[in-house]
Amino acid sequence: MKLKNKLLQFMNNRYGYDELTRCLLIIVICIYSASLFLQVPQLILLCLLIILYIYFRIFSRNTYKRSVENRHYLNFIHKMKHSFHHFKQRSEQKKYYRFYRCPNCTQTIRIPKGHGKVEIKCPKCHHKFVKRS
Repeated sequence: MKLKNKLLQFMNNRYGYDELTRCLLIIVICIYSASLFLQVPQLILLCLLIILYIYFRIFSRNTYKRSVENRHYLNFIHKMKHSFHHFKQRSEQKKYYRFYRCPNCTQTIRIPKGHGKVEIKCPKCHHKFVKRS
């Protein structure tokens, strides 16, 4: 129990483990696995540097900066997931719809396929233009 209490006291007011740290650990495992197959010593050095950064983040007392770093990482991941989801959704809809951009305001407009020439009215700026569907 004494060792556990000392460890808890040592970690008091320190940042600890978060999503960015978890991602960095996964990256280290992948790079280290690649270095075993490729026999490149520079990759092992890179792993050691990343591990040092991980320990710096875990034991840091500046929790505000570490949480800002984690928030930037989470925002980046959210944007990547959102853009992938948007791409996947649009590629599934390409079979049944045509996508056009309004020449006036660049709003994306979705029109059903197979209706010939159609006059399209932009819902954002109310500009009218003719395209084939």
